[in-house]
Amino acid sequence: MNRLLPAALSVDGNRTFLRDYVPQALRPGAHLYDRGGGSQPVASAETKARLGLRVTGLDVSAEELAAAPEGAYDRTIVAD
Repeated sequence: MNRLLPAALSVDGNRTFLRDYVPQALRPGAHLYDRGGGSQPVASAETKARLGLRVTGLDVSAEELAAAPEGAYDRTIVAD
């Protein structure tokens, strides 16, 4: 379907969210609940360290959470 749209109308919503909204919302020392992040956490390891974030990963898949970069999550919760 995306190939049918002109490039100006095709937007990657996740990329836009990560680029435009997440950086504005993160505050030093915040506790971030990353819902559905799985193997791709919303905050990079560099951002987590720089801002001193605590990150809890929530996902329906234990396998996806386990596939996240080491140290990405301080705590994980598997729930539906």
